[in-house]
Amino acid sequence: RVAESGRYPLRFLTRPVTDKSFETFSMFRALVLYAYDMDLVCFYEFYAMQVPIFMPGATSKYLFQQGHERYAGVSPWADAMREASASDRLWPHDHISPFSESTPEAAREILKFSDYSQYPHVQHFYTVGELLHRLVTADLGGVS
Repeated sequence: RVAESGRYPLRFLTRPVTDKSFETFSMFRALVLYAYDMDLVCFYEFYAMQVPIFMPGATSKYLFQQGHERYAGVSPWADAMREASASDRLWPHDHISPFSESTPEAAREILKFSDYSQYPHVQHFYTVGELLHRLVTADLGGVS
């Protein structure tokens, strides 16, 4: 699919309308990517190609129901992790699971561990208006 308007200088493409080659992708001005999207696996490829990446900064954009809560407590280390003191645990919360897909607090906490939150140069936007403005005005060479 292609989204474009005569009133906005950029076109938005989805992967299916391209030839899906790295050569083509490397010519993109930028990538807008939503975490938990099936295409998130391409994050590392675009990052390595130094294509500027824009991702939502608002926690609510990371709340998707995909059934991950069923993983809570199935680790062979689950009992040991529950028994460890809060200061020794990677996930210090007893009241929420890191697999919770409906709790903004869990999403905020788990995002701290994600590469797309920690890698430098990933740009975060909070509104679509901000994204549209920054795609046109950002120093993309400086953020890639």
